Amino acid sequence: MFDSETIVHAKKRPIISEKFQKKVNAPSAVIGNTETNYRDTIKVIDIQICLNIHNRVPVGSNTYFKNDIDSIFCYTRLENAGKKKEVAHIWYYKNKQLDRIKYNVKSSNIYRSWTRKTILKTQVGAWRVDIEDSANNVVGSKSFFIMDSEISPR
Repeated sequence: MFDSETIVHAKKRPIISEKFQKKVNAPSAVIGNTETNYRDTIKVIDIQICLNIHNRVPVGSNTYFKNDIDSIFCYTRLENAGKKKEVAHIWYYKNKQLDRIKYNVKSSNIYRSWTRKTILKTQVGAWRVDIEDSANNVVGSKSFFIMDSEISPR
């Protein structure tokens, strides 16, 4: 039985300004691609961890969450200038891989996609989602933390 689900949507949109990208990118996101052939690469424009997706937009984005949530989403905006390519979201808990969710990305300036992961109350600690291309190169990564909701701040 799988506790993750993949939901993928795409719609061609103009590329947003760099100023706006800088405003929405969280500091814990690592977005990079060292490939030189532009048409052969997937470019990660944005990665967000959030509580929900509404109308293909992340809701409740953060890097810290309480463990009283049922599930969490990893939302990505990708650019694919070439042919259809396979991408994977790899979910890690305490540096141990829990899931690898693969899906195809069509040619698009902005391809929005997300995966969902069920979070157990006992899964408190450091989490990460890596985005890999079909050659298993990490093209983006986002770290986040699940806190115990029963511990009150001092």
